[in-house]
Amino acid sequence: MFIQNYDILRYMKNKKIVFLVIVVLLLFARIGYYIYTFNFKYSEDEVVREVMVVELKKVAEERITYLVRYDKNNFLLNIYGSVGKEFKTNDYANFKYADKLKINGKITIPELLHNPNEFNYKRYLNSNKIVGVINTYRAEKVGEKYGNIFLKLIYNYKNLVNEKIVTSLPKERAGLLTSMIYGDTTLLEEDIKNDLNINGMSHITAVSGANISYMLLVVSSLFNEENKKEKKLKLMFSIVIITIFCAIASFSASVLRAGIMNIVILVFKYYNVRINKYFALIFSALLLVTYNPYIIFNISFILSYLAVLSIITFFSEINSFFDVKLKNFLKYDYIETNKLKVILYNFFKCINKILSMYISVQILVLPVQIYYFNEISVTSFLANIVIYPLASIVFFLGFLVLFLMFIPFVSTILFSALNLMIFLLIKLSTFCTKFACIVNIPKPAFYIVILYYIFFIAYRYRKKAILYFKRENVKKAKLLLSIFLSLYIFFVALYYINILYLENYVYYFNVGQGNMAFIRYQRKNILIDCGSTTKNLARNVLEAFLKQKGISKIDVCFLTHFHNDHINLLLSNGFDIPIEKIVYEEPKVANENYEKIKNFAKEKNIAFVNSNIGDSFKYKDITLEILAPDINEVIVDKDIENANSQVILVKVNGIYLLFMGDATCKTEEYLLKRNIKLENIKIMQVGHHGSITSTSQEFIDSLKVENAIISSKKKVYGHPSKEIVDRLKSKGIKIYITENDGAIKFDI
Repeated sequence: MFIQNYDILRYMKNKKIVFLVIVVLLLFARIGYYIYTFNFKYSEDEVVREVMVVELKKVAEERITYLVRYDKNNFLLNIYGSVGKEFKTNDYANFKYADKLKINGKITIPELLHNPNEFNYKRYLNSNKIVGVINTYRAEKVGEKYGNIFLKLIYNYKNLVNEKIVTSLPKERAGLLTSMIYGDTTLLEEDIKNDLNINGMSHITAVSGANISYMLLVVSSLFNEENKKEKKLKLMFSIVIITIFCAIASFSASVLRAGIMNIVILVFKYYNVRINKYFALIFSALLLVTYNPYIIFNISFILSYLAVLSIITFFSEINSFFDVKLKNFLKYDYIETNKLKVILYNFFKCINKILSMYISVQILVLPVQIYYFNEISVTSFLANIVIYPLASIVFFLGFLVLFLMFIPFVSTILFSALNLMIFLLIKLSTFCTKFACIVNIPKPAFYIVILYYIFFIAYRYRKKAILYFKRENVKKAKLLLSIFLSLYIFFVALYYINILYLENYVYYFNVGQGNMAFIRYQRKNILIDCGSTTKNLARNVLEAFLKQKGISKIDVCFLTHFHNDHINLLLSNGFDIPIEKIVYEEPKVANENYEKIKNFAKEKNIAFVNSNIGDSFKYKDITLEILAPDINEVIVDKDIENANSQVILVKVNGIYLLFMGDATCKTEEYLLKRNIKLENIKIMQVGHHGSITSTSQEFIDSLKVENAIISSKKKVYGHPSKEIVDRLKSKGIKIYITENDGAIKFDI
């Protein structure tokens, strides 16, 4: 026993094992700490009276957002305008780092609604070391906290830089420059941002290794590396500058990755130690994951590491391939004396590098881009060739501004040059947008993405792998790789054929307090109601879903009535999904939303069809029948609008789906009097979100329903009523409540 223990102790003396154990224990400790902090430490609606400002994050029409420190953790503070008063952002836009604010706010922890392709906002915040959101309607500066002296100096300098840029350039150009140089998108105009996204050039506003490279280029020009003292001074100065820049860029995941990697490379280079090209990448990743384990969910972190890994792995090979092709095409050699050939070669060599860089990055980035964003820009490689050289000039001049902006004569020259360059950049981006081609690609299954990377790893290291095979088995190994690729392409094709052409389903989305259902049958797309009491929620849910499924239009949208929680998607700013037809029934009482939707349909050239009881709408093998109300008759109730809500019966593939809208017990009486047979209903969307004003016992007794959907959020109006839930259960009906079950899907 003693010998065994002695062997274990001796084994543990190995430094590498001890280091590994420490790293693993530290990582697990950090994971435990952040799981507790992000998920259990703070309760929903916890009242907050005082916070410390870190930095301004966003200025919008209805609110202004700051990153703040509360209880030693980061939160987003949303300051909204008071009800009934005009919101003036200038009243709250001048808070600085370490300002102590007196507020009366509540903590909100973003929750998942469990809709398809949903953006996990909570995970996004956590990946940026932000616990949650604090909402308030008033904020007052009551003093200053000590804060971090280093950060205070950095943020003060950043504010001075912002002020100088804003006063020296027109607003749109100033916004683009600050976003390009250090990722401050506060002033970036939406039109410019959209143009860059369409052209596949959004990466120029995502602070990363390129920014630090340009900055170090400026630093290098200040020192003589032949001198040992200057060489050491350059290393120290570079590390300080990188650290300062990471702070100015708000310690974003991509800039931290680039900063750590560059510091590691500079240190190794100073000591003349050869560094493995993957070591700095892995080392920086381990540091960042230890710093915040949730950073692995940050899309900037993922894309940044994949892009660098892709460049390290594939760039040289691709660049060499194109270089050989270029030389063969020009019949060029290294002792070429023809000046025209030399000029052409050098020009196309630059183009070749940009193109090689673009292709190498796309190899590993593209699957993740499709998985998260469901689209690619087919023409982005052309935009990169045209726009990026000009963007490079802006980058270089921009970093000179950071160093020299307070030297009067020099700064005037720099800003004059930047004004022209950014103007040309914006115009060029707008011009390229006219020829841009965006392709929407349905979200691939996770296993498809994983298999893609397995294939590329196998392909990249095929030569090394083949060495392990006997000579007679090399052909078999190559054949195996070819078979794997063929099967992969085959299954991917089957997957997309199924999504685009074969899937038939109905979705009842979780839109909080509201209604929205989507039917897809034989490639026909039908939307029934589309609203929520939460602003823009229905729009965000539907757009994410349609992107995931590769659906580009809606054939018909049925509106049961014109209450906000059934229609406000159509009134959302920026909603531009094509709709061929809107079917409604004119409200029995005046309703301003009706006029808004009517104008919306006219502006978008959408057929606006007034339906009536008995009307039937057929799309291939799916039929939608209006069961109530009569256009010439008013169902009298305390709530006339809800009582006269459309009731729609959908018949598809032998399955009946019943949509009650906000129909009341009076509407149900009306249906019973007309002796409408509602039997064999597979799914019923329960009237008025499960309110006691609907779903009477008499009506339930007349039905034969398998499943009942209740779309509601208890916190808003208290729906659904326990009495209604019990009434449905007593009939043996399976109940789904969107607040609890998320989006509910049935195949049809």
